[in-house]
This record gives sequence, C-alpha cells and structure tokens, in this order.
Amino acid sequence: MQARYLNPVTNREARHTARPTAPAAIVRAGVRTWGTLRLWWRRSRQRTALRTLVSRDAHFFHDIGVSRATVYNEGSKWFWQA
Repeated sequence: MQARYLNPVTNREARHTARPTAPAAIVRAGVRTWGTLRLWWRRSRQRTALRTLVSRDAHFFHDIGVSRATVYNEGSKWFWQA
C-alpha cells in the first residue's frame, strides 16, 4: 500500500500565494509610472500658479500668513522636487 501525503495547501490557495506573473508586475509598474506623472503634472501647475502670485502686493502675503520669499522659493522648484 502506498502512503498518501496530505497537501496542506490546495491548488486554489497555491495560485494566490505564488509569485505574481510578469504581466501583473508590468501593470503595477505602469500604474506607478502613471501616478508619478500625474503628481509631477499637478506640481507643475501649482508652481506655475505660485509664480504668478509673487507679483501680488505685500498685504496679500500678510493676509495668508506667508512671506513673498516662501512663495518664490516654492514656485521656483522643479516639478520633480518635493
């Protein structure tokens, strides 16, 4: 008589615990890339708006509680810089 060994992991569970396939990894990389590009685009738009604010008068900056130099420094950063 042959000994039968019980497999604690069924085939269904083994599929879910296996390493992701190459297409899934490619999709995840694409999603991360798309998210990074969206973030960079938003930063670019925001910093363009900040550069236009620098021309406002001093009362505007006093009202919102920041200095003109702070707005200028944030507006002059490149889009990939946090």
